[in-house]
Amino acid sequence: MEIIDEFEKQVADYVGCKFGIAVSSGTNAIFLSLQYLKSIDEINVESDIKIPKQTYVSVPMSIINAG
Repeated sequence: MEIIDEFEKQVADYVGCKFGIAVSSGTNAIFLSLQYLKSIDEINVESDIKIPKQTYVSVPMSIINAG
């Protein structure tokens, strides 16, 4: 959608990045971020990922789903 493309471009320009990505929720942002970190070998299956003891169930599920 054109409006989303423009929003992503404005956010990227604002923070000085080449690209910006809009997602529908924080859960999707966590999942996408973890997938990216895996793709550049910053994390792997043995990595420790620390999360708060009290959080939404979607946070640990995003970590599990990202592998």
